[in-house]
Amino acid sequence: MNQKEELKARVSAKKKELEARLASLEADAGAGAREQRAKLERKLDQLGEEIKKGWDELTEDVAARLNRWLKDDDVDDVRA
Repeated sequence: MNQKEELKARVSAKKKELEARLASLEADAGAGAREQRAKLERKLDQLGEEIKKGWDELTEDVAARLNRWLKDDDVDDVRA
């Protein structure tokens, strides 16, 4: 597995984790849940912006931002 494939696998796993958290929060109407959903949605939107050109067009700059995205624990405290 090359570096780009490994990064893609890590990003995909994190994305699935965040989507699962988001789905589990959908039924909660509380203010705290709304804030948590908003954080998760922003994080997922940020990912979408980073990979909008696709994995075939991945530059080193984008790869560095994706690695920072993976390390950003801003939503790691969001629990379903």
